[in-house]
Amino acid sequence: MKTLNIAWRMLRVALFNKNNLLMMFLMPLAFSLVFGLLLSPSGDENGNALPLALYVADDHPVTNILVEQLRANPRLVIRDMVTEAALQTAVQGSEVVAGLLLPAGFGEQVQAGRVPTVTLLREVDTNLFVAAEQELQGLFTQFASATVTANLLQAAPAADSWLDIFTRALAAWDEPTVGVESTAIGNSEPSIQEGTHIGIGFTVMFVMMAISTAAGCVLEEREWGTWPRVLAAPIEKGQLVAGYVLGYFGLGWFQLGILMLLEKLIFGAEFGGGWGLVALSSLLILCAVSIGMLMAVTVKTFQQQQAIASIVLTITSMLGGLFFPVEMFSPALMKIAVLTPQFWARQGFVDLVLRGSSSWAVLQKPLLILAAYSAVFFLIGWQRLRTSE
Repeated sequence: MKTLNIAWRMLRVALFNKNNLLMMFLMPLAFSLVFGLLLSPSGDENGNALPLALYVADDHPVTNILVEQLRANPRLVIRDMVTEAALQTAVQGSEVVAGLLLPAGFGEQVQAGRVPTVTLLREVDTNLFVAAEQELQGLFTQFASATVTANLLQAAPAADSWLDIFTRALAAWDEPTVGVESTAIGNSEPSIQEGTHIGIGFTVMFVMMAISTAAGCVLEEREWGTWPRVLAAPIEKGQLVAGYVLGYFGLGWFQLGILMLLEKLIFGAEFGGGWGLVALSSLLILCAVSIGMLMAVTVKTFQQQQAIASIVLTITSMLGGLFFPVEMFSPALMKIAVLTPQFWARQGFVDLVLRGSSSWAVLQKPLLILAAYSAVFFLIGWQRLRTSE
């Protein structure tokens, strides 16, 4: 009963702390929203399509064919500009990822076999601009090939017109001569949706930060002068620690359950289900509580514990792939990533989502590693607590 009373007291104190509520709910949702916008390929209503401003200063059949090809490209959204000045304004205002100017005489130069020059405008180099540039380079390569084909065949006896040959040669690019089949081997897995990656990442991060920070209440007790009285109370230290752990375990499940629901409703994130979700979430919370207790008996003030927890957990969360997918990391960073508990928590949730089951074979490694981290942190913290006065 004493253990339950301590747990209930800790839970009430944490839930009535406005700073804790901010860290537990508002911060992860805000981070999910901001990073969701940052990682979105485009803010355009067409999803992943890249907005491209276009000004055409030429009126030639070849130029018109190029414009039609641009409009037919599913990766591009063409926004017509009436003047060159309007094109520059759209690019400078970041309304588009790039601006394309087709100069006067473009079509005539292509038909004559010369190399025309087009102007591609950008404000700054970004990944989106590079993607748009690659799409245009591919289209210009097709045009160059069709031009060479038309120039060579036009010299043949009874050949069709240059424009007819050019049009058929260009259309031939839509009929691939080699079929490519992609097959996953080894441990390759399909990718998860961006909303799920972001939801998992920031849910794991802020559960660890909130619970680790809240577990520093021992330091507040010390600053208030009530910790010696707690230790002098007719209760064993084992019961005291059990009460603290149970209280923050309940707090962690309260935060995690609400965050999972909000992330799913707002961002469409998935976290899996079944006993695997319960086991993985429980070990994540225990790991966070153990880290918080270890920090609480290591530093001297609550402010130090908050600062160190924020810095350490933010850095390890970034290294663990909670901000960006670990697939983007270099081999050296990948080796560091696997040393963080956040990496294994994320890996466990990703496995649950991708495989749609709670197989022990799937979750064995993440569960065992999180359990090991929890045990090590807890034992070190418990040993330091036993020797404290």
